[in-house]
Amino acid sequence: MEKQGGWHEKGYHFEVYVPTTIFEPKKCYVKVSSEASIDGFSFELKEMPKWYIPCQCILLSKRDEKTLDAKVEQILKRLPKN
Repeated sequence: MEKQGGWHEKGYHFEVYVPTTIFEPKKCYVKVSSEASIDGFSFELKEMPKWYIPCQCILLSKRDEKTLDAKVEQILKRLPKN
């Protein structure tokens, strides 16, 4: 698994981990942490992430990116505001 990216939102830190080889599960793992706790979630990917040479980064497919955005919105609604 490789860290695809991370960001801060509403007092929480999000980190996204994706598979980089066919031997790893085709899942996206998201770690959500705050000063008080660490939580997370995962979901099945429709496609394997691809290495995008011009930006030198790992990209999810558009469908998987939309799923990630929807899941993040769901968890932000459930988490207490920091």
